[in-house]
Amino acid sequence: MALKSSQLGKKTFYDPFKDETTEFRGNDISWIEEWKEFTTAIKEKREPMGNGSDGLEALKMVNAVYASTQTGVVVKL
Repeated sequence: MALKSSQLGKKTFYDPFKDETTEFRGNDISWIEEWKEFTTAIKEKREPMGNGSDGLEALKMVNAVYASTQTGVVVKL
């Protein structure tokens, strides 16, 4: 199933909550391709291209961005 739009909700510390809808032209096949890679990796008994370690490192980066934004200090990883 291709996505046609995306709903984003955003809450900042100082502004009221707002949401916005982004309309995509054409089809977004990224989730389909990611799912195909994941299921193929399971069938082939290998790790997927994006594995748990990648996800953990991405979350560390996101948390560092939030911490840096709140403190005004560069957070080294």
